[in-house]
Amino acid sequence: MGSNEKNEKGMLLVKLIRYLTLVTEARNEPAKGKYPNGRIKRFFDTLRSNTSGMLFSNVASFLFIIPLLAVLLVFFSLGAERILYMLKSMNEPYILSSFGIGLSAGVNVGEIQSEMMVPYYYLILGIVATIPIFGIGFSGLLYVSSKMIWGESFITKKDKKLINDIPRMGVEFFRGVKLFWKESCLYFTVFGIILGGCASLIVLFVQNFYLDTLNVGHYFGLVLGIIIMIFSSMVFVNLIPLVATYKMKIRHKLRNAFVFTISFYFTSFLLVVMLLLPFGIMFTGNFGMVAVMAVLSLIGFSFYALMFVNYSDYLSENIIIPLLQHVQQEALKKQSMQNKKTPASKKPINDKQHLKYKRKN
Repeated sequence: MGSNEKNEKGMLLVKLIRYLTLVTEARNEPAKGKYPNGRIKRFFDTLRSNTSGMLFSNVASFLFIIPLLAVLLVFFSLGAERILYMLKSMNEPYILSSFGIGLSAGVNVGEIQSEMMVPYYYLILGIVATIPIFGIGFSGLLYVSSKMIWGESFITKKDKKLINDIPRMGVEFFRGVKLFWKESCLYFTVFGIILGGCASLIVLFVQNFYLDTLNVGHYFGLVLGIIIMIFSSMVFVNLIPLVATYKMKIRHKLRNAFVFTISFYFTSFLLVVMLLLPFGIMFTGNFGMVAVMAVLSLIGFSFYALMFVNYSDYLSENIIIPLLQHVQQEALKKQSMQNKKTPASKKPINDKQHLKYKRKN
């Protein structure tokens, strides 16, 4: 049974890979070949050797991340309860959720708990509104990360104090923004809308849970929202690095991302877990929020961009390029066989042969 299951999975993988669009990466320099010590070590070696460049790129991207971080900072610093007071124009608290007492007389506990979920809709709206701006800045990080993973040279400047030339990471970053901001912004916008819709379904479920008004539709919406959220996130981590690493139509990039998500679902899910882990820590309290904010503002977003590009390059190196070479070899063999089978009399006459034929007549 085990061997049959493996064979079935292998056949499914082969069928899925047939739908891939096979093109080479959009490199600016010739490929350097496979890294001798493996893909994981390549990631950490690249991280160590380009730490200063990643720090500078992360600082540059912070200009585009400020709106999103501001939304998160305001929400978590004020808290849902205080935001609810502001929405209802209340001066004196009557919920006192931090003490567990203080509900005003005659107020239903479930209704108050349901009301407490309203600020989360505003949080979702703020994230959806600001995440496209974040996508614009992330395009520069993807471009810089692709050059790091591929081992390509950067634009440099002479330094009077140092002998070596210094890479102009700011120029490279904004060059990437200029080249890829539209596509990256589009992906982040669509992804943000999908996540916002799924998160709203979850908040709606919680509200009706507190009100004790749950029905089949709420359970269905909860399950559907979680499934769509997880799957769309898995597709996103496969799609977003293609912004800077391939030159092909968006529908081809989307199809490749779907194929890789389904074919390598465990790895895609692991990347999503690593992506969401810091944001989960933010919900643990003020200390977790401050710690995550500090790490993300220092190097976190560059780290994610490098991780996504490294994984995309791994798929290219082990899936795309071998398949492309195989297809090209098969095409050459087919052409060679056709040339051998075609009789000399049926071969097309070139211009010189045509002139000789006329002279003889």
